Amino acid sequence: MSRLLYLPLSKTFFIIFIACVLWVAAGIIIRKFSEKRNFSRFEMIWKILNIAALICVSMVILHFTVFNRTPTGVHRLALRPYDTIRMAIHYGEYRREKLLNVFAYIPVGVTSSCIFEKKKRSMPAAAVSIGFILSVVSECAQYFGTLGLAETDDVIANTAGTAIGVLIYVMCVKIFLALSNFNAKKNDAKK
Repeated sequence: MSRLLYLPLSKTFFIIFIACVLWVAAGIIIRKFSEKRNFSRFEMIWKILNIAALICVSMVILHFTVFNRTPTGVHRLALRPYDTIRMAIHYGEYRREKLLNVFAYIPVGVTSSCIFEKKKRSMPAAAVSIGFILSVVSECAQYFGTLGLAETDDVIANTAGTAIGVLIYVMCVKIFLALSNFNAKKNDAKK
């Protein structure tokens, strides 16, 4: 994972995007398999896998944002929204940091969406809430543990990453289900 941080941003995003698409595709295949055979056990296994994946992703995020840092002894806080995001426009390192914050939370949005997939209306809000809460916990730990600068902009970027993950999930499901319906109609037409 740490090598992923040093790749060019486009490659980092591409790797995370492809991994998320494959994860959603696996979930759709499992769902289709369980529907054909009436095995709710596979759906339960899929939900457990997503909870485990969410825990793993959360631990990786907390490793890089909290556990891997040395206390400075100084409480640093930046509450003014969009301050470092504005700086990211002009300075490459700020831009890289903010984009990595967004990219790191995309899997949170995807796995959270998979966990709440049965709750169609409340799924996006629930999934984004998980990313928001994880981000706030991380920033609070940075502040109270004197582990770096706790920023409102990080919470905004992380929540945006979670929302992108939810969007990737929704788009993948729509595309895969449309392809599945297209193939089903094509097979029906052959009969």
